[in-house]
Amino acid sequence: MVSIRPIHERQPFTMFDFLFAYFSGFFGGLVVALVLGPVADGATLLVASLIGHHAGQLLALAIVLRRQNSSFGALGLHVEPSDGVYLIAGVVLQIAIAAAFIPVARWTGAEGSTQSLIYEIPSVEGTILRAGLVLSLGLLTPVTEELLFRGLLPQVLGRWMSQGMSFVLAALFFAVFHLVGVTAENIVQSMVLLLPQLFIIGLILGWQTMRRRRLGVAIFIHAGFNLVAVLVLLFAPETFG
Repeated sequence: MVSIRPIHERQPFTMFDFLFAYFSGFFGGLVVALVLGPVADGATLLVASLIGHHAGQLLALAIVLRRQNSSFGALGLHVEPSDGVYLIAGVVLQIAIAAAFIPVARWTGAEGSTQSLIYEIPSVEGTILRAGLVLSLGLLTPVTEELLFRGLLPQVLGRWMSQGMSFVLAALFFAVFHLVGVTAENIVQSMVLLLPQLFIIGLILGWQTMRRRRLGVAIFIHAGFNLVAVLVLLFAPETFG
C-alpha cells in the first residue's frame, strides 16, 4: 500500500524567517526614505518611513507564510471584538511601568525615555501627519511586533526549549532589539532603564499570548501602551523633559 504525503506539509519556522521578517522593516523604511527624501520634509519623511518599515515587515511575513502554504492565523493572529477593552490595560501598564521606574531614571540621570524617536515625534504637525503617526505607532507597531515576537519567534525558539522559556527568551529579544532606536550617548542608561521595562512588557504580552493561544489581547495591550506615549509626545512633549 502506497502512503501519500501532503504536497504542502508545513515545515517549522526558522530563525532566518524571523530575521528576514524583522530586518525587512528597515529595508522598507529605507526605500521610502530614498523615494521621498528629495521632496519631503522631516516630519513627512518620519511618518512615511515608519509606515514603510511596517509594510516591509508585513510583506516579509506574508512571503514566509506563503512559502509555508500558511496564513497569519498560524502566528496566532486572531482578534475578537471583546479584545478592544484591553486598550485600557495597556494604558494602565504604561503608567504603572513609568511610575515604577522613576527611581531608576533618577539614579541613572535619564529624563523620560532614552530612545531617539522621542525627539522626532513632537516635530510632527498637521492632522494628517499626526493621524499617520498614531496609526503607525498605535496600530501597525503592535500588530507587526506581536506577530514577530509573540507569534513567530516563540515558535522558532520552541524547537529547542519549552513553550514558557521560548516566550521568556522572546521577551528578552523584544527588549534587546529595541536598542536599535537608542541614541549612542544613552546606551548605558538604556541598558539600565529601557531594557528592564521592555523585558517586563514582553513577559506580560507573552503570558497573555500563551494563555489565550492567540495575539488579539496582546495586540490591544501593546496598542494602549504605545498610544499613551505617542499622544503625550504629540500634545505634552515637555513631560519627557
